[in-house]
Amino acid sequence: MACEDACVTLFWDIVNFSDLWKIIKCEFAAIEFQAKPICDTLWILRLFSNKHEGTHYFGYSLEKKRSTFRDNFELDFELAFLADDGTDLVTSKRERLNFQPGQCSKFFKIVKLEDILCTRRKEFLPRDILRTSFRMWANNVKTAISLKMFMRSVTETQCNSFIWNLYNFSRLRNDREIEYQHGLFFDLRFKSKNDEDKLALEINCKGYELRHHSLQFCIIDSKGNESDWNTELHYQSRAKFSHSLPLSLNDLIENKDLYLQNDTLSLKCEYRVITGVLYDSLERCEFRSVLSKMVIPSTQTVNGPETGEIQAEGLAKDIGSLLTDTTLCDTELRTQTETFPAHALILSTRSTLFRDMFADGLKEGIDITDLDDDTVRRMLLYIYTDRLDDLQWEAALKLYVAADSYEINCLQDKCCCFLMDNMRNNNVCEIMLFADQHFEEDLKMAAQDYVLEHAKDIFKSREWKTFMFQHVILAAETMYRNWEKD
Repeated sequence: MACEDACVTLFWDIVNFSDLWKIIKCEFAAIEFQAKPICDTLWILRLFSNKHEGTHYFGYSLEKKRSTFRDNFELDFELAFLADDGTDLVTSKRERLNFQPGQCSKFFKIVKLEDILCTRRKEFLPRDILRTSFRMWANNVKTAISLKMFMRSVTETQCNSFIWNLYNFSRLRNDREIEYQHGLFFDLRFKSKNDEDKLALEINCKGYELRHHSLQFCIIDSKGNESDWNTELHYQSRAKFSHSLPLSLNDLIENKDLYLQNDTLSLKCEYRVITGVLYDSLERCEFRSVLSKMVIPSTQTVNGPETGEIQAEGLAKDIGSLLTDTTLCDTELRTQTETFPAHALILSTRSTLFRDMFADGLKEGIDITDLDDDTVRRMLLYIYTDRLDDLQWEAALKLYVAADSYEINCLQDKCCCFLMDNMRNNNVCEIMLFADQHFEEDLKMAAQDYVLEHAKDIFKSREWKTFMFQHVILAAETMYRNWEKD
């Protein structure tokens, strides 16, 4: 059998690059992936900027987390930034290292940061998406299969502004602080420091797992103009944050005709909030046979320049038959009432959590007593065949929870699509609450948009009145979206 050096190619698109860069800086993004043809190794690829001889460069580093079979092999690798059509813009020098588990490479610079953000922005950031490809070859690790992975990282950024009117502002001489509560994300407290003439803003985040924040303030004078004075704050993962302002209490009071009309200070506040962890989705994989040059996709068909359109229904059918043929099963999933034979390799391919469990020595079997038999049966059918047969409403909700618990991202997406397609006046509140509880922002926004599009009927319904009473903040957030659109 003629084999080649094992090769893995990762195509990685990073969405909303420029918004995220303004807030995060430095280490921009990291992604974990499994290179099955290369001894089933697990890797972390990091993109970030570094300063070299007075110039900021954007580049990468590579870390090896673990290897299932062997550790002593040399690895060649390179990274390229891609144009919108997939062609290479800039490619790094091909590097070679012998990685040990836990070892991280040095920083490899590729392109000036200024080229990405300014000089060649239209080339590097079409539609504000940074496109990369990372290739790795293992020397002397022979295989008949090469792998291409297509991944996408997305972060949701919410931006808004409001006017904060601080009435009876002169009372700060005595009271020393004024508080403003913002319903969604944070409280602001305006302080006059004791025994000093200085002012400070204190931000207190409320109940949200906010990774990164950006806040900007400026004074609106009595003529409605924005003053030259402004301050912008960037901070990460902190419950409280305080910032001294370059303006004193006396400065404002001495210019009260300009800044304190009717003893009211008006601040324009703009904020940008990243509301959750960057989520990484594996959109598809392509396994390519070195012998036949056939591409075996994760979906039923492949469209590729090398092979054309190739049907893979036979492969899906053969793998699906393993569900009923237990001859080679090497593990099992156990609910409270039934045991399901399975194959550790197939489960690991579809679920990162199952992969980690098997790596930790749980290969003989896993207890999943939090799921009922029908949900496990449907989950296994999808894992083996990529099918969801005769899916109904309640089953879809349970199947999403299972996919979320066991990190089967593609199954989560399919359940979300089913819920969106079957959204109706009588179930949209249930979907919105479900999406909010599981931090599924796309599904949540789709439900909120549906409510606003059918507001005339939904706002009169008993379901909405009950929903408003039991979930005040979520209902208010939904109606606030209508105001934002206006």
